[in-house]
Amino acid sequence: MPPIPQQLNPDLTASGGAGFIGKVSKLTSDFMPRGGIPLSGQGINLMTDEKCAGLTVDEDVAISVLREVGRLAHLADCALAACLPDSMTVAQYAVLDTLFANDGLSITQLAELHTVSQPTMSSTIAKLRDHGLIETNSKPGDRRSRFVTLTQEGADMRVRCETAAGPMRNDTAAIISREDWMSLQVTVDG
Repeated sequence: MPPIPQQLNPDLTASGGAGFIGKVSKLTSDFMPRGGIPLSGQGINLMTDEKCAGLTVDEDVAISVLREVGRLAHLADCALAACLPDSMTVAQYAVLDTLFANDGLSITQLAELHTVSQPTMSSTIAKLRDHGLIETNSKPGDRRSRFVTLTQEGADMRVRCETAAGPMRNDTAAIISREDWMSLQVTVDG
């Protein structure tokens, strides 16, 4: 069986990274501090071709796609984390941003929106609450059900994060065309 390609976009290796994936990889690496992402052998358990031996071609492609999507998501998160104020994580910023658009969601709703478990979201909410960035309140008539609201300090922190991430977002808009994003969305949505 031929080895699984490391990149999905054939023009990435041929053009030195000019394809869509290459653009995203270059963009995210530009915002990473030196040594920001561990290399192979430094704590990342990479999916090797040997681990994929015996899989069908479709399974090979699926694993390759998932590996690349995961890598790009990790690169994007690391690039964003490098831009954020020191006290803020990507997950915390994402929750603040969600609450800015949809204040008053339950922890369960937030967990579903961010595709994390409820205990993970509860931990993130507790940290934000400890820093005075959000408040949790019981719904009238149901003490078990709690909803989360953004405080003024939380809204201010979101603005600080937006400002800090602005250059990365502007560079993303300049490098990756709307057509590339739309094409990717069509592919992902099926």
